[in-house]
Amino acid sequence: MSQIKILTGGETCWSEHIKAQEASGLSQRKYCLQYGIGYKAFLYHRYKTQGKLKPKKSPLNFIEAKPKLVARAPAAETLQLILPNGVKMGVSAQIDTTFLKNVMTIAAAL
Repeated sequence: MSQIKILTGGETCWSEHIKAQEASGLSQRKYCLQYGIGYKAFLYHRYKTQGKLKPKKSPLNFIEAKPKLVARAPAAETLQLILPNGVKMGVSAQIDTTFLKNVMTIAAAL
């Protein structure tokens, strides 16, 4: 086999490998094994140089999605109390403190 050219960037000149493989009488796989070339890479470049590679078409069709902004009311600050007896109470931040004290006293007695 003739000397294989090494191009800048470390890429092997694939057309030279393809010509050398065809002239060698070796199968593609055996040629790749003998010269330490990846078989799939060799096939890829062989088909690429012969123009047999077709661009892959995506099976997906994309559409443009525009987000829809929804105005939300501001979340009210709440305090959730869970008592040892399992009673749950949700208390708003605007609750009257005297009323809250009475509710807590009654809840503690449960």
